[in-house]
Amino acid sequence: MKIVKHVLLIVSGIMVLFAYCQKISKPSSAKIIFLAGDVTIVRNQNAVVATIGKALERSDAFVTGEKSSAVIQIGEQVIARIGSESNVTIQSLFERIMEFSLEKGEIISKVQKLSKGHVYSIKTPTLVASVRETEFLVRADEKERRIAVNNGEVHVTSVSEKVTEKKLISGKCAIANANISAETITDNDVVFSNIPIKDKLKISSFAKLHPVSESELSNTDELQKRSKEFEKK
Repeated sequence: MKIVKHVLLIVSGIMVLFAYCQKISKPSSAKIIFLAGDVTIVRNQNAVVATIGKALERSDAFVTGEKSSAVIQIGEQVIARIGSESNVTIQSLFERIMEFSLEKGEIISKVQKLSKGHVYSIKTPTLVASVRETEFLVRADEKERRIAVNNGEVHVTSVSEKVTEKKLISGKCAIANANISAETITDNDVVFSNIPIKDKLKISSFAKLHPVSESELSNTDELQKRSKEFEKK
């Protein structure tokens, strides 16, 4: 009898673990909902034509030219604008973990409330921003790595986890000099200040937009119509 109970417990545990793993590994749909200028997708080391409505995959890399941009929607909760002269890679599209790697350039994100245990994050060469619900900007250029929050809160740490995680609230930004590497960065290298008005206006303008519905997301013609709204932002 005891053996039967043990077997049942083991089977139940395996089933729970399997269900949990399935939930974690469930991919989120991601599509391009706006394009402007010169935008290239690199997939498996090959250039892929970027078009409105194109489905995206993990490891896709975006390269945008001067005065160019792309807006990506993940599920129905996240929209992200990749700015001009940016180099961005999709690191994860799992339902629980959505992550971009920003080598250079800028990403403005609007994240509607995610479920408990779900997170959206952006990694620069040094700093990492993780959120569940907010409007924020992440920039990486030859001078600095910047994370700016317009509304909500962002958890900031470093790629190497050598920087103590801090909560960045509305109206604040975190800055690290670009000359500091991920291996050497410390708490003292991250400066916190008020968000510049230019960044605040840029994020606020983008935040007025809303994710498209599931039915629109699957209809390229509807996406073309909606893209005019994004063009103004």
